[in-house]
Formats: sequence, structure tokens, C-alpha cells
Amino acid sequence: MQSFSVTCEANGVVPGAILVACELTKLPDDGAAFFGGACDGRAVRVKRVRTADGRPLMLEDNFFDPERYQFLLESDLDGCSIFRLIEERCGLVPRNSDSCVLSMERADIELAGLLQVPENEPLFSVRGEYLDQYGNPMFLGIQHVVGKHYSFRL
Repeated sequence: MQSFSVTCEANGVVPGAILVACELTKLPDDGAAFFGGACDGRAVRVKRVRTADGRPLMLEDNFFDPERYQFLLESDLDGCSIFRLIEERCGLVPRNSDSCVLSMERADIELAGLLQVPENEPLFSVRGEYLDQYGNPMFLGIQHVVGKHYSFRL
């Protein structure tokens, strides 16, 4: 799995991140099974707007195990790569899982404001369960991507 930051750097643009929320919260309903009950129904939620050369391209909304990734609550997450931070701190690297789903959606008023697009702008939505390199649950992720400025290689 290639991180947003690495993808930007490979394409000659400067990656960025604007923190929207970092909090201890309730896991989404579909999250308990993924984490195997280990999180006691809670998660560290990190919600950020990802930018390339200052242009908003993606809203990432990720849910991490609160015991393993508690340090994210105290970390400066503006402008950094969370994957690099996790690798430096824990030695863990995310891998794709078989449960990633790509679909289309339209920007609601919140997404439109955060991504600086008109309301109802078509967006890619990527939902997935991501594992670390050892096959252990790492995070649940939902990315809302501005389609007109981003392409996927499959």
C-alpha cells in the first residue's frame, strides 16, 4: 500500500495534511468485528484533509486501535504522514486488505466545505480495513477523494 504522501512525492507535488479531528470515540458499528473486540468499542479517530501543493484532494477518516495507537492523540498530525509516524514509533507498515470498496458519492455540505468543491461534486469513496505487515488489524479507513484531481492505478 502506498501512502498519500509517497504518492504525492512520486508525482512531484508537496503532500500536506490539515487536522480536522483527533479524538477518542466510539467505533463505527462495522468496526468491532474487524478489531475482534479488542478495542472495547472505542477507537482513536483521525480525520484530516490531505492536500497536494496546497490543494485539498482527500478527506481521510481513519479509526485506530486505542491501545496500540494512543500516541496519535498527543502527536502533531498537521502536515505529516501518519504512516511514517506509525512506522517510526511502532515499526508497523499498513497493507491493503481484501475488503477495500471503491464507490462514488456526492459531496454533502460538510465535505464540500472541507474539500473546497461545490456541493454535490462527484467524489470517490474508498472504504477499507487495513492490516499491518503481520496481518493484524491496523485501521478502518474511509477516504473521500476529489475525482477530478486524482486518479487510481489498479
